[in-house]
Amino acid sequence: VSFLYNIPKHIRFDLVYLDSFDIEEANPHPSQLHHIKELTAVLKNTEKGTLVVIDDHQAFFNDIGKGNYVKSFMQDIGAKILYEGYQIVFEL
Repeated sequence: VSFLYNIPKHIRFDLVYLDSFDIEEANPHPSQLHHIKELTAVLKNTEKGTLVVIDDHQAFFNDIGKGNYVKSFMQDIGAKILYEGYQIVFEL
């Protein structure tokens, strides 16, 4: 998270793919929280049209995955969901 936060603002990303921190079905919160931290750390390097992808979004049969908190945040800011399955893809 600190690495992403310290990337200079002038460096811009067209694609952000978040896939760190394994998820555990019995305790998905740490992984979900880590992904929202990564996203907020790197938002300064994105712009309208940037794609954000979260891996292991629907990792288990009951739709528990790493992207749940990110999905809630992205919906709140009006990001468009382009795909939702094992990965989830947003367009800012």
